[in-house]
Parts: sequence; structure tokens; C-alpha cells
Amino acid sequence: MEQFYYPRKLQNELYTLYRKKPCLTKLYNSIFDHNFFIEQYKEGIQVLQLYDLRTMELEQIFNLREEKSIKKFGTPIFARSVNERVVAFSTGFRKLFLFFVENGLLLATSEDFGKDVKILLCEFVNEDNTLIIIIQRPENKFGEIYYWNLFSTNDHFKYGGKVNFLKNEKNISSIARIPGKLITINDNGNIFSILDKLTDVCGPEVIGKELHSIVIQKNEVDKVGTPKKMSYSKAKTINNDKKHTVFHRKDSHGEETKPLVNNKEPWAMDNYKRISVYLDDEENIQLFIGRSTIQVWRNKSTGNELEYIWANNVKADNEKDFPLVITELCVGDRSFYAKVWWAELKPDEYFEIRWPYNDNHVTPIKHACDTLEHLYYRRKNLVGHRKQREFESMKDRISYIIWRFIKNKPNIWRLMDMRYDIMAKIIIGGSHTLVKYILFGDGNEEDRNLHIPKLKRCYDEDEEKFTEEVIKEKEKKLDIKNLSDLQIAIRLCKGGLEFNRRSLIVAYLLEYYTSSRSLKHIGWLCTVSGALPDLYKYNLSLCISGYEISNLIEYKDLLPKVVEVEVKASQEEFRAFSPNTTLISKGESRRPIRYYPTKYYANIFFNIEDFSPTIKIVPLYNFTVCELHKRKNDMAQSTPSSPLSIIANFLLKVFRYLFIPRRYLTNNKEEPSKLSPLVQIVRNEEDDDILDNPAIEAAINYKWGPAKKYFLRLFFTYILFATCFAALAGCYLGHIEATGHLRDFLVFIFVLFYYSGIYLFSVEIIQFLHHSWRHYLDFFNFVDLASVVFSLVLISVYVTPTFKLSNAFADVASTSNISAGLSFIMLLLWFEFILYLRLFSEPAKYLYIVLNIIKKTYLFVVFMLLVVLALAHAFLLLLQHMEFHDLDDITPQTTSYTLRNNAGDTTGTAQQIFDRIQDNPSKDFGTSFLATYAWLRGSYPQETTWNSWAVEALTLIGSLFLITVIQNIFIAFIWAVYTEASEKGRVALLKFRAGLISDFEALNEIHFSSPAPEPKYIYSLGNPKSYDAWEKLVKEREGKKLYDDLEEKMNKTKLLFKEKDDENSLLIYEKDEKLVKEREKMKLYDLERIIDKIKEKDEKSVKEGEAKKLVYDLEGLMNEVKLSIKEKSDNNNDDSYSLRSEESIDEDYEYGDDGDYDDDDDDV
Repeated sequence: MEQFYYPRKLQNELYTLYRKKPCLTKLYNSIFDHNFFIEQYKEGIQVLQLYDLRTMELEQIFNLREEKSIKKFGTPIFARSVNERVVAFSTGFRKLFLFFVENGLLLATSEDFGKDVKILLCEFVNEDNTLIIIIQRPENKFGEIYYWNLFSTNDHFKYGGKVNFLKNEKNISSIARIPGKLITINDNGNIFSILDKLTDVCGPEVIGKELHSIVIQKNEVDKVGTPKKMSYSKAKTINNDKKHTVFHRKDSHGEETKPLVNNKEPWAMDNYKRISVYLDDEENIQLFIGRSTIQVWRNKSTGNELEYIWANNVKADNEKDFPLVITELCVGDRSFYAKVWWAELKPDEYFEIRWPYNDNHVTPIKHACDTLEHLYYRRKNLVGHRKQREFESMKDRISYIIWRFIKNKPNIWRLMDMRYDIMAKIIIGGSHTLVKYILFGDGNEEDRNLHIPKLKRCYDEDEEKFTEEVIKEKEKKLDIKNLSDLQIAIRLCKGGLEFNRRSLIVAYLLEYYTSSRSLKHIGWLCTVSGALPDLYKYNLSLCISGYEISNLIEYKDLLPKVVEVEVKASQEEFRAFSPNTTLISKGESRRPIRYYPTKYYANIFFNIEDFSPTIKIVPLYNFTVCELHKRKNDMAQSTPSSPLSIIANFLLKVFRYLFIPRRYLTNNKEEPSKLSPLVQIVRNEEDDDILDNPAIEAAINYKWGPAKKYFLRLFFTYILFATCFAALAGCYLGHIEATGHLRDFLVFIFVLFYYSGIYLFSVEIIQFLHHSWRHYLDFFNFVDLASVVFSLVLISVYVTPTFKLSNAFADVASTSNISAGLSFIMLLLWFEFILYLRLFSEPAKYLYIVLNIIKKTYLFVVFMLLVVLALAHAFLLLLQHMEFHDLDDITPQTTSYTLRNNAGDTTGTAQQIFDRIQDNPSKDFGTSFLATYAWLRGSYPQETTWNSWAVEALTLIGSLFLITVIQNIFIAFIWAVYTEASEKGRVALLKFRAGLISDFEALNEIHFSSPAPEPKYIYSLGNPKSYDAWEKLVKEREGKKLYDDLEEKMNKTKLLFKEKDDENSLLIYEKDEKLVKEREKMKLYDLERIIDKIKEKDEKSVKEGEAKKLVYDLEGLMNEVKLSIKEKSDNNNDDSYSLRSEESIDEDYEYGDDGDYDDDDDDV
């Protein structure tokens, strides 16, 4: 059995506090199924760590920012939902907290049960829709049950009665707990399961009204009540199409009737069959069933209001061919039930739509969000301005329904956002004002965090109802299952008229995720990492700061020992690393081999006693995780292994490592999304500024380690190749004669040369196939290829054929051209060697300075050469034809020499022989150009050769312009470029390394042992060099929102809806009277208990003095609470709201009452 160490903080706690008493209770309360919860405190901050005991991996960190109202802590209570997405936690008293496991964010907080109320147990039941909570009040023998129906506005918090459940914290053997089960022993010694009996009544009460009239029934299904026959008529239209049937409650209708609404599907341009049914005796509420939607409208004095809408989201192109088929329709008073089918569903599947729903508002709001998506895919089917206004009006009405729910039930909306895809549907629908309200409110509300970012979406059981063909077609469109909300918003920014509105939604989401809330928890940025490849054109400086984690968790639990001693030894200011996220096995060596020499070196040369580093998290989730490597590692682990196969596999890996260059895992054009977000950014981004921020620098710093090892291997292979070339070329040109061992050594050099050369050439071929020929349009990539190819060709053509085993190169007959070729190739190899030095930091910066100077000044150099060319041409015309006698007045400047003997006596004179043609520095254009170019190094050949006023005049004019002016400007220009290059050298180094990392990640690297998995988050020690500049940029942007500039381009940026009292609305948001009563009962209970304690303590003191006054005041307060409960029980006039908005709902278009019965074909 394998054993593991506890985290350091818990380990110290167990050794200190539980030295003389058993710690089983502590551990029992921390383990639930395969989950291990660890509660820690550091510097006043409460932290909850969640470990998965199946992998011993740290799954999530929850930051519990304590509320001031909770001052008492008991035994921690934990629970995890069956789908493992939500964790429930309590300190043991008063409140319960729900956290989202995926990102560690707080989802919801339960109601306050009261002071000193102990929470004994919580458990997720009813398919994670309900949380059972058992509490115990002081001095009460029995526990109380509460049902927290998370996704329902009906009985959202429900009292379930009392239960005989006492939790013996000292005797944990009396309780056995598994997900969904709690086995315990009662006072009589009987074993029973508490939760089995409680789950039957956990959900909200079934609400609904009697369905007394059957309109359509194709199957024999019994309904409550006696079916009534409803009268019907045709809707009154101009062209009498008779396609709209209206069922009435009143009998006083003729053959044709004007309905409340006639055609509320503006995108449907043809006449089609539709049904309307009145749901009340006054015929003010109309159920409308169209081709793809079911709607409920209500008539008011101010116009018609949309109360409910459902859409089947059929593909827009198929809507006409796949209309809704009503197999069953029953109605009652303000209620209905419909069973529908359409051709995209399997034959035996159907959807049920009803009103009301047991969860009250939740399902209708889901349907409203789905309908916004339904409308988006039909926006291009609109014809005419009237249809466009009807379409926008319907979007506003749906947005208003959603807005009212969010305003009145914000906490339930947050839970719904976690469970359902409602935010994604709103984003697709394009309601940017509604998105802004969800994210930021109306400015008068506190920050409610109503939207929770998520990477994984819950399973949708409705998907199984569709045929496989339909599912495949849906995946071809915007497949939201594998996209975050931010990615969906980005993918919809496709230009056109909607571009500004879509970009504004992206800006809203970015501002929401990257605002001050991201400094409190990195979970807010969990979806930003995957969206960064699509966001490189945005300014991301605000969303990539580091999050300090060492103030929450002991740094020794996170920092690997090897990294710790290496940082101490190297005195690095910045280091990115993969943290310890697993519990360390006791059988695992904690001290790798390289740990000891590094540690001794650090102890000798550095003072490392006071090492307390600041550790930060790069808040970009899975930023360096490559799906291609994960898939490859999974396949390798699934391969069966036997001792023989292990040995064979090892030998094969050695052979491949030595002789087969690494191939790419994927084509450059295929599966780009399978690469890590970091590499996707590097491949898409052309601007270097994206690299100049702490997060990207930390990611590159982390990924550079393994990539550097691979490219260093290529570097050493190249050194071997170049060394062999130099040796062979030197022996060839030196006509070296070799026999015996020296000859054999030369043969060995040939073998090494061709091995290294073919290997490097194969690498270039693989890169060519992966990147295509455009890869070699880059100068440095071309040099890589040319240095190898030219060397192989020259050696193979000239050197190898002349080598003889008898005397090596003794019989070689070389030429000057061959010597020149070999010398130029050697120069090219040295240049390539210098370029390889970019693998090291300091040489890379120097090289960048040189290359940047060349890049910035080449145009100026070309200009200088043009001036040299002009002067050279002038001298060519003046001095080229000096052999003609008519130019004898231009005499050469010859030099005379005096000859002396050893004694110093003059023996004669000698004069330089000058050939006017051969010694002329301007005899041809090339010679004249080189002679003029020599001015730049201080030599003036024309002036020193000829005596002529014209030569002196041209030299004076040319030197003033070329030397005095242009050359000095060039020197100053180089200095300015040098200063700029020095400042940007670090960014250039990051860009170079990022490019190599991008190439390395796509390679099929060989590992002789299982590689460590990529961390979810990268951790770092210290601050990178870009931190100061980044911090300055952040301060400059303080107070400015990411969406400010985009909002200036929009006419409408806020929702202007208002609520009014309307007791007849189907969507009344009642105050939860049951919850109010429960709270007041808790207060009443506390007051009674205080009074009893005072009376029991000293009955005499109650009769007089301050104690008597205190009891009198408490009794008066208790009576007021009782009276309040009674008044609220008798008062049924709850606050209600009307469906009106100031902006669009109150608008009366020219088609009248919003119920114009003219057939819509007339507008077409």
C-alpha cells in the first residue's frame, strides 16, 4: 500500500494539536468519497484545498473570504455534487457556501440559520437540484431539515420538519457516508439511512392548475377533469387565407374573429398554419402556436404583452419544411399543456411545453434565452422595415422577461448560469444591453457577480432526442459545447453591420473577467486563456497580471525542492516553474540527484538562510497545455507492456533519438486549436508587443527549458558538422598525405560529416514539408538550409572524390575557384554558428542589436552607396581614358626614392614606374567604385594618383558631402538605433524563443520516461523584467473601461426597462413569505431563549432594576415579531410588476395595437 505525506500545514497541525488525542475525527470530516478537503488559515484568510484521492492531485483552491457575521467555527461540513461540479462547505455554524469546482468561485450562500445554530450535515440529492441541510439549534435534541432547491423559485428554501439525528463528533464509527447515502445508528441502536426518506419530498411542490379542455389529442391520454368542447373560428384577415384557427372560451364569436395577435413570427414571410387558444374566460390571455414557436400573450389597456415564449431552434433553412406538429394540447385557467414533434426529432421523441412549471420561473427563463438564439439565426429572413421593427420589438420583449427575472432573482440566475447555457444563448442572440446589465448591473446595484465563467458545459439530455444527422449539422454551426462564452462572442465578430455590437459584447466580457475581481480570485480568468489566440488584436495588458498565492498556501508545499535550490544557487530574479500539485509519496525520493551538488554550491557561495520567496500564479488556465501531447501520452499509457516489449521499445527509442529527426504531430494547417494557447498566439501574432507582459514572459520562461534542450542538441550536431567540414577542407587544400591511423581518422571524420549533415538536412526537409516553402523566405531560415546544403554539395563534388585510401589527399589538384568556394562556405558556417548563439541570453541580445541596426539602417546605407556610385561615375568620366595624349596635362603623382649604401652614402635615385592604364584607380566602373568607397575608411586613391585641379575639386566636393555630412549622420543614426535595440533586446529574445517553442511543441519528441503533465497554471518566483513597464501601463489605464471607445459608436448601451404593478401578469415575482417567516421564527426562537436564560439565572433580579427593563424590552420585541408573522400570513397582496419598458415595450408602431390582424403577406 502506497503512503503519502500530508500537506505541510496539515501535517504540522496534526503533530501539534493531536499529539495526545486521536485525529480520526479531523480526517473523517475531511474525506468524502474520493475527495480530500483541507481547511487552512494563513494571515487571516481561510483557504479550502480540494484533493482528488484517485490521483492525489490538488484539484482546486477555494478562497473563503470570511463574513463578519460568522465569528464561531465548529466542525467543517463538506459535500460534493454527484456530477462533481459543485462543492458545499460550512464552517459548522450559521451558513453554507457553494463553490464551483471548475474555477473555485463562490456560487451562492445559504440563508443565515441564526446565531449558534450548528450545521450537522449537507448532501446533494435529486440529481444535484436540491441540497439537504440538517441543522441543530442550541439545547434542542432534534435536528431540523431544510431543502435548498437550487434551480427553482418555487420553494427555493423549504422547511422539511424535524429529524432524530445527533452527530457524535467523538464517535465517528456510528456514521457511514457515501454520495447520496447517510447510514447512522439511532438511540435505540437501529441502523437506518436518513436520506432515503428525505429525498421523496425534497423537491418543490407541484404547481399547476386543472386542465379542463382538450383542444387536440391524437393519443389516448387521460387528463384531469371532464373535457370540454371549445368553440373556434378563423382569424380575420384581409385576403381570407383561413390558416389561423382561434379557439374561444366565449360562444359569442362569429365565423371570423380578430385575435390578440395574428402572426408573431416576423421571419415567416408566407402563410402557414397556426393555432391560438384563449387561456382565460375574459379572453385576455392568448396561447399562440406558430411554425417554430409557442407564445403566450396578454392583453392590457396599454397594449399586448409577451408573457412566455418557447422555440424549437430548428435549423432556419428547415423551418418551412419541418413545422411544429401538435400531438396533444390541453388548456385550463391560465394554464396549458402541449406535446409537440417536428421532423428533426426521432419518431418516438417529443417535447412537452406547459404553463406553469414546477420550478415556477426557471424553465420559462431558459426558454426565453433559447428563443434569443432562435431569433439570431432568422435575422436574415426579414423583408421590409416593418418586419425588422417587429423582430427587434420581439427581441426587446424577450430581453425584458429575462431582465425582470435577473432583477428579482439574481442569486437563482447565478446558479442557472452555472448549470445551463443561458449566457451563451443571450450572447448568440446579440442583446448587448442585456449582457451589460448581467455583467455590470444598472449602476445602482452592488457588484453581484451574476455571471460565472465556465469551460465545461453540463450534459444536455435533450440532445438525445434528435437524429444523428441533425446533431452533426448543429456541430457544423457554432458548436457551443466546446467553446466558452467569451469564445462564442469572439467567433461571432465577423464584420458587417453587427461588428460593433458584437465587439462591444467581447469588450464587456473582457472587462468583467479582467477587472478588480480577477485580483481576488484567478477563477474569473479561467476562460480568457483559451480565447487569447482570437484576442491578440485586443489590448490584453489588464488581464494578465500575476496573482500572489504564497499568502494563501505555504510556499514549501508548492515549490519543488530542485527549483528552490537552483534559484538559490543561480540567484535568479525570475523563474517560472511547474508547482507541486500532488501529495508526495513516502516511497518517492524527495531529493533528485542534481539537488545535492546544487545545494552545496548555494550553501558555500550564497546566504540562503532567509529565503522566503513570493510565489505568483500566472492566471491563464491551461495556457501551455497542448492537446496533441495529451493524446500522445494517453495512447502511450494504454499500450500493453511486457519485459521484452519494454526493452525493445527502449532500444527503438535510442535508435530514433540518434538517427531519426523528430517529425511533426500534425500538419501546420490542420488542428491548430490542438496546440497550446501560447503557441497559437505566437503563430498568429505579428506584433511583438503581445510578448511584452509578465504572463507571456512567464509562459515562455517555463516552456523554454525543454525546448532549449532539443535545439541545443541540434546546435551540437551542427558544431560537429562544421568541425568536420573545416577539417576536411583544410586537409584537402593542404594536400595532406595520410596513412594508417591518421587515414582511418579521416574516414571517421567523413562518416561524422555525412551523419550530421544528412541529419540536419532531414530536419530542414521536415520543416519544409510542415511550413511550406514560405518558411525559407525568412533570411535566417534560408541561412540554416544554405549552410548545410552548400557544404554537403561542395564536399561531395570536390573533396570526397579526390580522397584515396592509399595516401588521402596527396594527389589532389585544387584550383583557386575551389579554394574560394571552400573559404566562402566556411564563412557561411561561421555565420550560422553565430546565429546559433541566439540560444543563449546575452549573445542573443548582442546579435539582435547588430541585426536591428542592419534592419533599421539598410536604406540609409543604400543612399550612401548611391552617393558613392555618383562620385565614382564622375571620376570614371574624368579619368577612364588616360591613354590619350590630349589628357597628358593630367599627370600622375609618382614617388622618387634615394638609394643609399650601408655607410649612408647616396648611390643613386629611383622613381616609381606608373602605368597610366593599369595603375589608374578609375580605369573601369568597378575599380572607380571601389576607389571612391575607400574614402569611407580615410583613403583617397584618385587624389593621391593624379595631379589635376578637377580631381582635387571633385574630391573636395565629394568628401564634404559623403564624409563630413552623410557619414556623421550615419554614425548618429546608428547610435539612436543602438539605444532602441538595447531596450527591445529582451522582447526580441522572447520572440525568438517563442518561435522555437512554437516549433518544438508540434514535434513528436521522444521521452525515455513518462513526461510530467503540463500544469493547469504556471507559477513563478519574483517579477519579470517587463513587470515595471506593465505596471506603469496598468496605472495609465486605470479608470478607463475596455468598452468605452466602442460604446461611443452605439446608439443604445443601457436597458431602460421599468416595472409597474400588474397583479394579472403570469410572471409575478412574489416575495418568499415562507422564507421570511422562517427567518423571523429563528429570531423569535433566539429571543425566547435569551429571556428564559435571564429568568433562570436570577428570578429576583428580573423583578427590579436594569434586568427587569431588559426583559421587558425583549418581550416587547418578541411580541412585535409575532405580530409581524401574523400580519404577513393574513396579507396576500404581494408586490407585483407589469411587463412594460420605457424604451421599446411602450412603443406603438404604425401597425396599431401590436395585434394587427392583417396578413403579413400584404407587406411582402
